[in-house]
Amino acid sequence: MKLKKFQVESMPEALQQIKSELGSEAVILHTKEISTGGWFGFFAKKKLEVTAAIDPVKHAVATKPLQPSLQETKKEVEQILTHVPQTQSVSSATQLEAPALIKQIDTELNLQGVGESIREELKEDAFGFWYSQEKENRTPLAVINFTRQWLKRRLQQVPIGQSSFNKKFMIFAGPTGVGKTTTIAKLAAEASIKHGKKVAILTTDTYRIAAIDQLKTYASILNVPVEVAYSLDDFHAAMEQFEAYDVVLVDTAGRNFTHDFYLKELQKTIHLSEESSLYVVLALTAKYSDMVAVLKQFNQLAVHQVIFTKKDETNSYGALINVCLNEGIGIAYVTNGQNVPDDVIPASIDHIVESVLEGMTLDGSS
Repeated sequence: MKLKKFQVESMPEALQQIKSELGSEAVILHTKEISTGGWFGFFAKKKLEVTAAIDPVKHAVATKPLQPSLQETKKEVEQILTHVPQTQSVSSATQLEAPALIKQIDTELNLQGVGESIREELKEDAFGFWYSQEKENRTPLAVINFTRQWLKRRLQQVPIGQSSFNKKFMIFAGPTGVGKTTTIAKLAAEASIKHGKKVAILTTDTYRIAAIDQLKTYASILNVPVEVAYSLDDFHAAMEQFEAYDVVLVDTAGRNFTHDFYLKELQKTIHLSEESSLYVVLALTAKYSDMVAVLKQFNQLAVHQVIFTKKDETNSYGALINVCLNEGIGIAYVTNGQNVPDDVIPASIDHIVESVLEGMTLDGSS
């Protein structure tokens, strides 16, 4: 067994050095705070001394198949343990509690569908957090709170919410059956009733008569005008017609946007300008791989944000985090039911994180 001590400024730095020099299979045996430098006891600098070990036998090359005898292994272990103060035993409950809890949190996030790369980064940082804390502060609640704050900090990298109908033309596109038409009705009501905007609706979905009729029904209830655009020329004409309106919500035909053909077809009926924002509507019930395929196609266009629907039809919310952190696209709204205008929630970092963590109790159990 190979044993080495590291003197570092922080636990994350120790983890990096241990991984670099001993490999990812290394085990931390002991940590303690030490003082280095100084003059007659003054001006000493606080550091962490971390003792780690790796069993080279498990990583031996095929040309060196020999293994130490049981007696030799026992002797090595005894020598290692003599260097570890008995007040901080390797097998102490505190030392063993963190990896089990962190593994449990990782399992829960995996069940929620949070991506592996995100979970691996979180695990490494959570492990460093645990060993950087004083012993009395190493609690399951502290680790869960660390997880919550870690996710919130990462989500600050992309725009979450903040729509407020600040662009005149809001264009909605996405796969068939995700609920674009109902979502548009909800947002038309929110813009009109809650924000006092003068709202109009424009649809380019000329393939489904039912969709046009549905929009007209909603528009009649909300007392807002509706126009149908069959071509790009019709779209431009409607833009001029609605010049005096604050917000124009544009519905598009649901298509299998994993194929480039349908995206080009969409571009024939809409026009993106400085006054417009494009929202891709996705259902949380869909497979994440399918969402990625759709968003990859929309990379050809300037997508503003994503709107997620059908939150009430699933218990897995990892895509809310994956789209933000893996795809670099923010979320504008989340819908959670069919009721118009009630079942729509402006997205927020708190709402996303708590949705993912809601199945986890504060004592670390689930």
